[in-house]
Amino acid sequence: MGLMPRRLYGHLLLLVSLILTLTFLSYGHFTGKRQAEVYLKALKLNAEVIANNLAISCANYLVIRDYAAMEVFLLRSAELPDVRRIQVSDTDGKVLTDIVHNTGSSPAILYGLPSIKIPSSAKGSLQIENDQIVIYQPITAGSLLGWVKVNYSMDTVSDMKRILWRNSLLIGIAGILVSFVLILITLRPPIRAIKRLTDFARKLDDLKGEQIPVEHSFIEIEQLGESLNHASLELYSAERKLVEERERLAVTLRSIGDGVVATDTEGRIVLMNKAAEALTGWTVEEVEGKPLREVFHITEVEDNPLREVFHIINEETRKPIEDLVGKVLKTGSIGVHYNHFLTSRDGTERSIADSGAPIIDKGGKIIGAVLVFRDVTERRKMEAQLLRSQRIEAVGTLASGIAHDFNNLLSAIMGYSEIMLEMAKEGDPFYKPANIIYNAAERGTELVKGMLTITQRKKIETKPVDINEVTKHSIELLRRTIPENIEIITKLEEGIPLIMANSTQIQQVIMNLSINARDAMPDGGILTIETAVVSAEDSIPWDKDSGVKLSVSDTGLGMDEDTKRKIFDPFFTTKEEGKGTGLGLYTVHLITSNHGGYINLYSEPNKGTRFSVYLPITKAVDIEEPLKAEELMGSGTILVIDDDAHIRELCRDILRPLGYRVLLAGDGSEGIDVFKMMKDEISLVITDIIMPKIGGSEVFQALRIIKPDAKVILLSGYSQNGFTDIDKLLKSGAKGFIQKPFTRYAIAQAIKKALSEE
Repeated sequence: MGLMPRRLYGHLLLLVSLILTLTFLSYGHFTGKRQAEVYLKALKLNAEVIANNLAISCANYLVIRDYAAMEVFLLRSAELPDVRRIQVSDTDGKVLTDIVHNTGSSPAILYGLPSIKIPSSAKGSLQIENDQIVIYQPITAGSLLGWVKVNYSMDTVSDMKRILWRNSLLIGIAGILVSFVLILITLRPPIRAIKRLTDFARKLDDLKGEQIPVEHSFIEIEQLGESLNHASLELYSAERKLVEERERLAVTLRSIGDGVVATDTEGRIVLMNKAAEALTGWTVEEVEGKPLREVFHITEVEDNPLREVFHIINEETRKPIEDLVGKVLKTGSIGVHYNHFLTSRDGTERSIADSGAPIIDKGGKIIGAVLVFRDVTERRKMEAQLLRSQRIEAVGTLASGIAHDFNNLLSAIMGYSEIMLEMAKEGDPFYKPANIIYNAAERGTELVKGMLTITQRKKIETKPVDINEVTKHSIELLRRTIPENIEIITKLEEGIPLIMANSTQIQQVIMNLSINARDAMPDGGILTIETAVVSAEDSIPWDKDSGVKLSVSDTGLGMDEDTKRKIFDPFFTTKEEGKGTGLGLYTVHLITSNHGGYINLYSEPNKGTRFSVYLPITKAVDIEEPLKAEELMGSGTILVIDDDAHIRELCRDILRPLGYRVLLAGDGSEGIDVFKMMKDEISLVITDIIMPKIGGSEVFQALRIIKPDAKVILLSGYSQNGFTDIDKLLKSGAKGFIQKPFTRYAIAQAIKKALSEE
C-alpha cells in the first residue's frame, strides 16, 4: 500500500478507537459508580449488623468480666470475611482487647493496648477511613459498658470496580478490532485505485507520455497530490533522518555518566553533556564557542570572563595541566591523565580521570576532539579507606602476634617477681624493687589486653572500676602531651559508684577525647574533664536505671552540623593530611557501645565542644570467694607442655611448693610421649596453644585419644576472646583456660578447680 492509505487506516483506526474507548470508559465509569454505591451500602449494612452483634455478645462478657472468653469469641468473629480489626474498649476509650486479621493470615491479638478516640454520641458512628468502613458501636447492658470498634474491609468494592473496568477494556479492544476489519473491507477497492495512481506518479520519469485511467473521486485527487509531492517528501524524510541521528547522539551523550566535551579543530567548545555541566557548574550555552584552553584555565587570558572559575590541575603540584585537547588535535593520538583535580564553578574540588581523543570523519580527517573526564572522588576515598583498613588489619595481626610473645615475657617477669614478693618481707631491700616490677608487669598486661580488645573487636573483659581513679591516671599522662597554653580543669564528683568496665579502654576514651580537644585549641584554651552520677536533668535515650557521666569539653573551634553528623564515622577527620587517621572518635564510640553506654555531643562553631559519655552502673555480682593459702595446696602429678623454657620453669617453681609433682615437656610431640608413658600417674596436663610442629589443639585431641578422661588446662598468650580455638577446646572438654601472664593464685586456683571436677 502507498503512503496515503496507511495514513487513512491510521486516522480511521484512531477515530474508531477513540469513540469506542470513550464510550466504554463512560459506561464503565457510571456503571461501576452505581454498582459500587449499591454494594457499599450493602457492606455498610452488613458491617453494622456484625458490629451490633459483637456489642451484644461483648456486653455479656463485660458484665461477668470474662475477658479471656471474650478474646476467644472475638478471635472467631475476626475470621468473618472482610473483618480486618476488632477493638473493645471501656467507656474512656482504653482498649481491652485488640484483634487484627491481616490478609493471608489468621486473626491475632495485638498487645500494647492503646487508647481509641470514642464518639461523642452514645449512639455510635460509621465512617470511611483508609478504604475501610470503621464502625463504633456502644456496648450497653442497662448502661454504657464500653465500645466496639470494627474495621471492615472495602476490598470487595475495589475488586468489583477492577473487574468491571477490565471487562469494559476487553470489550473495547474487541470492538476496535472488529471496526478495523470492517474498515479494511470497506476501503479496499478505493485503496487499490489509489495505489495504482501512486505507482504511476512515482514512475513518471520512466513513463513519460503514458496515461493511466483515473477514477474521479476526492480520495483519488488527494492521492494524486501526495504523489506529486513525492520529491519533497523524500527530502523531508532525509532531513528527519538527520535530526533523529542528532537526537540519538544527544540522548547517548546525556546518558553517559562521564563528562564529555567536544571541540572543533580550533579547540572551541561545540558540545557538552549534562554530566560535564554538573561537574563544571556551567551550561553548554554559557561556554559554547569559547576555547577550551580558556574555559579550563589551561592558559591565563586577561579578557577571559571565566578565568580561574573552574580548571584542571595536578593533584600533587597543584599547577595547571598540559593542553590535552591541543595535543590531541596536533598529534592525532589519544591522551590520558590521572591524579588531577577539577575545580568547578562553585569552588568544589573533585578528583578526576580524563582522556582526550580526536574526532575523525569518514575520510580520515580530524574534525575536532573530545575530552572525557570522570569524577573518581568517591572511588579515591574508598581506595584510601580500604588501604587504611588493610593497614589497621595488618597492625591488628601484628599486635596480636607481638602481644602473644610479649605475654610470654610478662609471664616470667610477673611470675618470678610474685615469687620474690612471697619470699621477701616488707622490710627486705628486695621487696620494693620486686613490687615495682610486679606492678609494672601487671600494667603491661592490662595494656596488652586493651590493645587486643580494640584490634579484635570481641567481647571485652570487665571488672569493677573507679572512674575517678582512671581519670586521675589519664590526666597524669595527658600533662605530657597537652601544651602549656591549655589549662586542664578537673571536676570529679566524690562517692561515684563503681562501674563494670575495662579500665584501659575507659582511659583510651579520655585520652582520645582530650587529644581531640587539644587539636581544636591551636591558640590555647581550657580543657575541662568532669565526672558525675547521672541525674534527672540528663535526658538521654537509654533504658538504664542509673549511670555515670564522663564529660570532656574545650573552648576551641567547635563544629558545624555537617561535621557533627560525620564525626563518629570511621576514617572521617577534619585534620590535615597525615595528622589524623579518623579513628579516634570512632574508637571512642566503639568502646562506649561495647560498655552499653551512650555519647552526647554539643558543639557550635567558635563556641567549643563538649562530649558527654554515659556509662551504666552495673549491679553487683557474686564474686567467687578467693581461696586461702592452705586451700591452694594440692597433690598429684602435673605435666606442663610449653615451648618457652622460662614458662615451663616458672610453672615448676610455682607448683612444687604447693605440693605438686611437675613434669616438663618442650613441645607437643614430647608432651604426648611423656603422657603415653605416665598416663596413669599424671593427674592434669597444662599445655600451651601456640607451639611449633604440634600445637595445643592437636595435643589435646591426642591426649583424649590416649585417655578419654584426661584433664587438660589450656595456656596461651592470646586472650580467650581473640582466639576461637580456645572456645572450641573448652566446649570439647578442656577443664579451663589460663591467659599469660598469670599469677601464682590464678594457676593454683585453676588446677584446684579442674582436679575437683568429676
